[in-house]
Amino acid sequence: MKYLGNNLKAMLGMAVFLIALNSQQVSAAESNIEGSIKREAVTEEFVVVEPMDGVIAEGLDVMYQKSASTTNVKNFGYWVYRPTISTTEELPLIVYMHGIGERGSNLNKLTTVSLPKHLYDGDVTVDAIVICPQCPAGTNWTNLADDVMELINIVCEEENVDRTSISLTGHSLGGIGTWKVALKYPDVFASLVPVSSTINTPYDCTSIAHIPVWSFHGALDTMRPASMLTAQTVINEAGGNMMVTMFEREGHCITDIVYNNPEYNVLDWMASQHITIE
Repeated sequence: MKYLGNNLKAMLGMAVFLIALNSQQVSAAESNIEGSIKREAVTEEFVVVEPMDGVIAEGLDVMYQKSASTTNVKNFGYWVYRPTISTTEELPLIVYMHGIGERGSNLNKLTTVSLPKHLYDGDVTVDAIVICPQCPAGTNWTNLADDVMELINIVCEEENVDRTSISLTGHSLGGIGTWKVALKYPDVFASLVPVSSTINTPYDCTSIAHIPVWSFHGALDTMRPASMLTAQTVINEAGGNMMVTMFEREGHCITDIVYNNPEYNVLDWMASQHITIE
């Protein structure tokens, strides 16, 4: 019995250690992204993005570049995807925020990876307007939450957007931004799709429990999913609906199997979501 008691104590001690270690890994993963942002000097001169002729994808789909001025970004460049060249019908709006590697002032970087690439190449289509803004070097989407909201309002004025169907999605740094922007503006969005993300304030998610959330994560991702799973518990216990799709054999770079996968049709799912505006 003495040995059994000692073994039990050892097992309990190991469990506590593993829980603490996992918490530290979550914080470290967040710090790795945020730390690299803070270390980078904000010295880049922003390039004025001139509107260009539409790039035809499949059928009548079109993508083109635009820029706008917001409070903190003089020239906020972004791609616009439209499912048709001209239409008067109000369309859902999907806002995609990229990861840390695509920051800067060259919009062409965005069409080399992830959702913007698939839209540009015509691999995927959706009956919605999609905008893909570019985060300037030296900052992040959390710092630009107000500017993202300003840009959304500008797009809503310029395009025929259905304001009851505005969705946010993003990968990695953009996944973190998806949580942050939604938490700051909880009454704007019809759905959220954070990919390979973390959230450092998961218990604040009661304020967005009314928004459907579909999160994607790789089980082998060094950015551990613990905080995201906590957010799921908080949201669902508050009466919300957060789904989590976990890829057991995948790591951090899962955008191709999220956005270009007919099994999920995640773009159509976002476009189908609506909120009631009083």
